Amino acid sequence: MKKPKPFHFLKTFTFIVSVLIISSLSNAQIEIKEEIILSHPAESSSAGLIMPFYGKVKEFFECTDFSISQTQVDLIIGGTNDPIVGFCIGIDCTLPWFCYGQGFWSEEHAAPMGTTVDTEIRKCYDGNFVILDHYFDLITPPPSPYDKAYYIYAKEPDGEYINMGSMNFTQQTPPGCDPQFDCTEENYLPDVTLNQVPNGYLGSDACIEPFVYSAFKAFIVNDEAYNYNIEVCYNKQLQRWWFNLDNNHSFLINYILEVCESNLNARGITLIYDYTGFPAGYDCDDMWEDLYSHYYYGFPVIPNPNYVLEVILNAHEEHHKSDFQSIVDNRKNTLNDLLLSEINDCESFDTQGEAQQYWEDRIKYILGEFRDKIKKDNKDLYGKFGSEKRTEYERTTHAKLKWLVDSQILFTNSEYGCSGDLIYFDMGL
Repeated sequence: MKKPKPFHFLKTFTFIVSVLIISSLSNAQIEIKEEIILSHPAESSSAGLIMPFYGKVKEFFECTDFSISQTQVDLIIGGTNDPIVGFCIGIDCTLPWFCYGQGFWSEEHAAPMGTTVDTEIRKCYDGNFVILDHYFDLITPPPSPYDKAYYIYAKEPDGEYINMGSMNFTQQTPPGCDPQFDCTEENYLPDVTLNQVPNGYLGSDACIEPFVYSAFKAFIVNDEAYNYNIEVCYNKQLQRWWFNLDNNHSFLINYILEVCESNLNARGITLIYDYTGFPAGYDCDDMWEDLYSHYYYGFPVIPNPNYVLEVILNAHEEHHKSDFQSIVDNRKNTLNDLLLSEINDCESFDTQGEAQQYWEDRIKYILGEFRDKIKKDNKDLYGKFGSEKRTEYERTTHAKLKWLVDSQILFTNSEYGCSGDLIYFDMGL
C-alpha cells in the first residue's frame, strides 16, 4: 500500500458549524403537589393527604370485628374536626361495647384543591383513649363512584397495623363554572417538542456561510415563527382557566439540521452517504485518506478530502440536537412553574372569550421568558461562536463519533479489499 499523502492541520480552521438561536426566564418558585401519599412506614405519626382537585371528601369507618370496637374517629378537613357518630363509635371506655357487621360514614364535605385532609383515630386501651398512628395507601383503581380513594391503616397499641376504613374523594366542577368548558386533555401541562423544518425556513439559510459543511439551527418560540391554536377550557383539577394546544398538546421548537452539499461542492468535495458511495476503481489509499480526514473536527486537512460522508456529518449535528434537547428538558420545570403561576378561577373572566385573550397574551410572555432561560443555558454549554470554548465543545462532540469513523474504515476494508488501519488517539485533541 502506498504511503498516504501528508496532512497539515489548521489550528483555527472551522467547517462544521452548529448555529442555535435561542433564548429565559425568571424562575418562579411555585410548587403544586397533586397529593401526598405515605407508603408504609414501620413507625409513623399522623400524616395527611391533600385534596387533588376541587370536590368532596368522605371517610368510611370499618367496624367488622371486636378489635375495632370502642373507637372514636374524626374526619379532619383543613384542621377542623368532624366526628363520625354511630353505634359503637364515641362510647365510654369504661363500658364493654362491641360492634361487628357494621360500618359508618362521615358527612360529605366540599373542599377546594390543596385543602389538607386527615383523620384521627382514638381507641380504648386499659380504660383510656389512645390516639393511633396511621397511614394512607392509594386504592387503584378507586372504588365506584369515587375518583380517588385511600385505605386507612392504623397501628394498634400492640404494634399491629389494621385496615380501619377508607378516605374517598369525588371530583366536582367548582361553583360558578360551566361544565361545557371543562378541559378534556388529561395531561394539563403541555410538552415541548422539537420539530424539523427544511433549510430556508422563514428565509433562514443555515448554509449561507461558505465554510459551513453542516449545521444544526434551532428556532426558539417567537411571534414570527409560531401561531398557536389555543382552546381555552376550565381545568377542574387545577381549579383554573387553562388551555389545550394543537400538536398533541405541545409547544413546538422548529429546527434545521442540514448538510451543506453546495458548500462542499464549491471546495471540490463530493458528498456521499457512506462508504458504499465511493466510485468503482477508487484507490484504497485515496479512500483511506478521505476517511481519515473524518477523525478531525471540520476536516482541518490539506488537501481537502475528495469525498465526505453524510452519515458522519449528520451524526455530528444529531449530537448537537441531543444536547439542545437536554437543555430544553432541563428547563421544562421553568416553563411549568410559569404556567402554573397563572391562577384564574371561574370568576376571573365574564366570558370564555376573555379567558382566551388572556391566555394568548400570557403564553407569548411565558414562552419569551422560557426562551431567555434556554439562551443562557445554551451559552454556558456551547460558548460564543468562534470562541475557544466553542471550538473545544465542537471537538469534544466530534470525538464521540470515533466509533462511526472506525466502522466506516472497517466496512471499506471488507467491501473493497483494502487494509486501512484504525487510528488510536483522542479525536477531541
